[in-house]
Amino acid sequence: MDGLDFKTLLISLFAGGWGPGSYFIPVIIQATLILPLIYMVLKKNLTAGVIALFFISILVDAICMMMDVPGSVYRIIVVRYIFALVLGVWLALNTKNINYKWLIPLAILSAVYIAGVYYQGWEFFIERYWQSQHVPSYFWTLLLVIIGLRAYQFKAANPLSRLLVKMGQASYHIFLVQMFYFWVIADSISDFPLMIYSVISLAVCIVFGILFFNAENGLRNRIKLQRQ
Repeated sequence: MDGLDFKTLLISLFAGGWGPGSYFIPVIIQATLILPLIYMVLKKNLTAGVIALFFISILVDAICMMMDVPGSVYRIIVVRYIFALVLGVWLALNTKNINYKWLIPLAILSAVYIAGVYYQGWEFFIERYWQSQHVPSYFWTLLLVIIGLRAYQFKAANPLSRLLVKMGQASYHIFLVQMFYFWVIADSISDFPLMIYSVISLAVCIVFGILFFNAENGLRNRIKLQRQ
């Protein structure tokens, strides 16, 4: 639609492309590459590994700021999410021995930090871009994830459980539909009341994302059968 040529398309694969959330593709590729390294560190010593990677994550973020990395580059590198990945691995290795005596105070501090940098204009040495999406914020995220895992028990016969599983399986396709929806369609209903806008946006992205997922799997299975 914008006179796109092959060279620009190729560059966009590394630069994140266009539209809300376009940074996700290069970031998830980087995350996939560094997750095994994080796992190896935490497997040796869980607590010491988390503490060490906490400070390393802040240091790497600070180095990016000192090097004056442009926002257009910072948005597509995994730096701001390293500690989120660390806590994800920590949770996977430590699901039954969570110490809430330290987690809850840290989560509260994270919530205060998020509110301060996002709504009160607080500025720290890592806050030039993507306010509230840095190392100190992820304890709050971790607590929410744990609450979600504890609050809802998945049951195969439950329709809601089946829907949530299907949404998880189709999450990448839902993301692609979301990119297209908020780039091309969402502005046409932006005058709707917020609740209606939110419901329509969720419904469109989830429904068409799942349909996209099912269609792709159907096509893959058909091609596979033809090759046999």
